[in-house]
Amino acid sequence: MSGFFEEVKRRKVYRVAVAYIIAAGGIIQIASAVFPAWELPSWSLRLVIVLLLIGFPIALIFAWAFDVTPQGIRVTEPRTSFPSRRRGRRNLFILLAVGVLVSAGADALREGERAAELLPESKDAFGGPMITAARAQIFAWAGEPGKALELIEHLLAVPAGLTVPMLKVDPGWDVLRNDARFQALLEKYGAKT
Repeated sequence: MSGFFEEVKRRKVYRVAVAYIIAAGGIIQIASAVFPAWELPSWSLRLVIVLLLIGFPIALIFAWAFDVTPQGIRVTEPRTSFPSRRRGRRNLFILLAVGVLVSAGADALREGERAAELLPESKDAFGGPMITAARAQIFAWAGEPGKALELIEHLLAVPAGLTVPMLKVDPGWDVLRNDARFQALLEKYGAKT
């Protein structure tokens, strides 16, 4: 497996992935600010996000296959130290799988936002907080604990939201257990239960 990561580094796939994520984040930020001002339909921002998600694994594949050199774009030379062509195919498969997993995580965040738009807490005092709790777990699992903790604090304050005992026993919150802010919320709202 270390051979795969050496090959990813040699082919500069990491650089392309980081540059793509930064550029895509900037595009999404600009689109979310500009599209409402231009009175574009709400689906247009979703379309931009979906296209960027689809483009991520494609960018990784191109980064794997091609190099940009002073002489122009060239096909990346295969490494001669690979024992067989089969290993190179396996590495390409692993790269594709990683791209799909990253895209799936972003899809989960987007679908959570869409669910909250369809059933906001203002329209359903019982179902709305349940969707907000699901969004908080998605943020926690996706590595965005700050957003998850903001939603948890909100849910602890509403009647049909989360409770401290639920947060203590539900394994869905295990990713936040060692976070000092999570423990502070448990202490803050634990006295009220």
